[in-house]
Amino acid sequence: MNNIAHLICSKNFSGIEQHVQELTSTLTNNSDYRLYIFADKNLETHFQNHRFQVFPNKFRLNLFALFKLRKLIKVHKIQILHCHGSKSILLGRWVSWITKVELIATVHANKKRPVPTNGFRKTIIVNELLKKTYPAAEVIGNWVNPRLEIINSSRDGSFIAVGRLEKIKRFDLLIHAWKGINEKLEIIGDGLEKNTLLTIIENNDLAKRITIRSEVNSQELANIYKRAKGLIVTSSREGGPRVALEAAAFNLPVFGTNVGIMSELFPQEVLADPSNEDEVISLIRSFVPLAKNLDVSAIKERIFESYTVESSAKKVSKIYDSVLSNSL
Repeated sequence: MNNIAHLICSKNFSGIEQHVQELTSTLTNNSDYRLYIFADKNLETHFQNHRFQVFPNKFRLNLFALFKLRKLIKVHKIQILHCHGSKSILLGRWVSWITKVELIATVHANKKRPVPTNGFRKTIIVNELLKKTYPAAEVIGNWVNPRLEIINSSRDGSFIAVGRLEKIKRFDLLIHAWKGINEKLEIIGDGLEKNTLLTIIENNDLAKRITIRSEVNSQELANIYKRAKGLIVTSSREGGPRVALEAAAFNLPVFGTNVGIMSELFPQEVLADPSNEDEVISLIRSFVPLAKNLDVSAIKERIFESYTVESSAKKVSKIYDSVLSNSL
C-alpha cells in the first residue's frame, strides 16, 4: 500500500478544497493508495471519510510549519506529497530540503507571481492557459460536481454569477454593467467584498434587480441552475471556473471573460478580454438579451464526455504510479 498525502493551506472550503475532496474520494474508491489529507482543522468536517491530519494554517511559511509538516510525513510514511495551490507548493519545496518525499504540484489558477515547481516530480495544471507558465505540465481539468442532479434549465429565473465575493471575481464590474439591463441578477457567494458590493448596488439604485445570496449548498445551487437564464463570468483570473462547467451541464448559456478553461469550452464570440473592462461590459449587455435562445447542447455533450471526476482521477492515478515506480 502506497501512502500519499494531499496538502491544503487554507481555512475555507472553496474551489481547491472541493477539488481535493472529490478527487481523493474517487481515488480511494478505485485504487490501492492509502490517502491522507493534511489541512487546517476548519476543513475536517468536509473530509470525514478521509485520513485527516491537522496541519494548522496559522503557521504561514515559517520553520515551525516546516517541522510540523516533516513530522506528519515521517509518522505516516508519506511517499508522495501532492501540493495544491501556491502556498502548499512553496511549503512542499521547502520541506523537500529536510525530508525525503516525492513532490507533485497542482496549480489551480494563474497568479501575478507564479510559484515555481522546479524540484517537483510532476506538475498538474487545470487549464491550457497555464501552459504559458508551466510548459512541461500535464493538463488535468476540473469536472462537474458528481453529486449534482442535472436536468436542463427552464431558463425562466434570474441571470446568475457564482463565486467567492473577492476582488478577483470583479462582481463590482458586473453590477456596473447591469445599470443598462432590465433583468434580474443573483450573485451567489460570500466573502470579504459582500458589504462593498451591497453598497454599490444600493448607490446605483439596483436593489430591485440585483440580489446577493450567501451560504448556498450544492443542492440549493443545483436548484438555482435548473431555472437560471445564464451564467456570467467576470473574473480577471481563474483556474476553472468550475461553475462554468456546471452551468453548461444544466444547458445554461455561459459568457464573460476569457479566463481559465473558458476558451476550451465556449466560442470566442461569447468571451471578452479580461483586461478590457469596457469590452466585458459591452459583451454582457449584448448577450443578456440573446441568452434565452442560445443552443449550448453540443457543449453540454462535450462536458459529460471529457470533464468527469472519474476521468481526471484515472489520469492522476497514472501519475502516482509513474512517480512511485521511478522512485524505487
